[in-house]
Formats: sequence, C-alpha cells, structure tokens
Amino acid sequence: EAGDLIQEVVVAMELSASAEDIARISHGHPGLSEAVKEAALGVDGRAVHIQMSKPDKNAWSSQLFNDLIEGGVTLFTHVPDSGNAKLIELANSHNQAQTVLLTSEEEGVAVCAGADLVGKRGILCMQSSGVGNCPNFLSLVKGGRFPILMMVSMRGDYGEQNPWQYPMGQAVEPILQAMGVLTFRVEAADDLKPATDAALAAVFSGGHGAALILSQKFLGPKPFPKAAPAPAEGAE
Repeated sequence: EAGDLIQEVVVAMELSASAEDIARISHGHPGLSEAVKEAALGVDGRAVHIQMSKPDKNAWSSQLFNDLIEGGVTLFTHVPDSGNAKLIELANSHNQAQTVLLTSEEEGVAVCAGADLVGKRGILCMQSSGVGNCPNFLSLVKGGRFPILMMVSMRGDYGEQNPWQYPMGQAVEPILQAMGVLTFRVEAADDLKPATDAALAAVFSGGHGAALILSQKFLGPKPFPKAAPAPAEGAE
C-alpha cells in the first residue's frame, strides 16, 4: 500500500509537478493516493478532509511588540493605520507601555526626541504616506543627534491597487536616507526579527536614526474598490 503513495510522489518529482499540479489531478476515492492530493491542497489551506489551522495574521505584531519591549521601548507614538493597529492594541494593554495618539506624523519625531531627554525609548508608527510630513522634524533629530526609531507600514509597493499611493510609496526610503535615517526592509516573516534587532542596535547603541519598513509583500496588499465601468455610449 505504501507503494501507491511512493508511486504518486515519484511521478510528481519526475514531471517537476507543483503542489497545484497535484491538487488539480483527479484521484480515485477512496484510496491512499488521494492522501497526496490532500497534502497538496493543504499547502495553502484548501484540504478537504484535513482540518487546517489558518495562520494568525497578527502573530508578527506580538513578536515585534515583545522585541521592542525587550529592547527597552515603552513609548509608542502613532497615527492610526491597519498596519500598526494590533501593535498599538498590545501596547495599550501592557503595564509598562504608553501610547500617544498623534494628529500628524512629525509630532511623533518631537515626542520621541523628548522621551530620549528623560531617558525613555520611543517609536514612531505610521503609514508610508505620512513619511512626507517628517523631513523638517528629522532635521531636528539629525542636528540634535537624537536617536529616532520608526516603523513604517508600506503602501504603494507590492500588489498596490490605489494609484495615488505609488508616488509616496516610492519616495519613502529615498527621503529617509536623505535625512540620515537607516532603513531595514521586511519582506517576509523571517526578516522581522533580524531587522528589528538591527534597528534597535542602530538607534539605541549606535545613536543613529532607523526605520523598520514593513512592505506590502509582508503585510499583504490592501484591496481597493474599482470604479464602476462607464455606461456604453447610447445606453439608457
């Protein structure tokens, strides 16, 4: 009976078949060979007879929050965005953390600089569209040598459907780098921990500005409603 399974897998390997290729093949039911199809379907959570647990989309927020707290960051300044919502929720429920709701992103630069003056560590959390509000205040950071840590949830890159988000999305890293802020880009879950550690070290050990750039490939693109098609000419 094991031969049925081995045969199925060997044929798939010989033909360089993907999991999707195997999932699309019709298998006899009931039979052992359909277990291979179930496994192929399970790659992206479509298994029919096996209950698959869906990954927690907010797990990265918990990991990032814990790493920040461990790094001594207790002040979370933010302009609300879906990319930082869970992180701020965690900060609001933590005894050692404090959140500050901003009316504009550049305020967070000043608040984090003030926190440094009293021996505290802060982070500015914002969407990429808000980076354009910060350059003048980043000159304060650069001139005063204040450490500044930022988390930028991206728009205008991978999978973006809103054309208005692209200009600022493409300008984020050039603007930050022009103001002397190092950027650490997160494209996948495995990038988050090393990028966070590197940013914390750059800011609070190296005295340098740093930003965690959470790409849309990592966060997942936001859906954007499409405009209804214009009625055909002459239609009533």
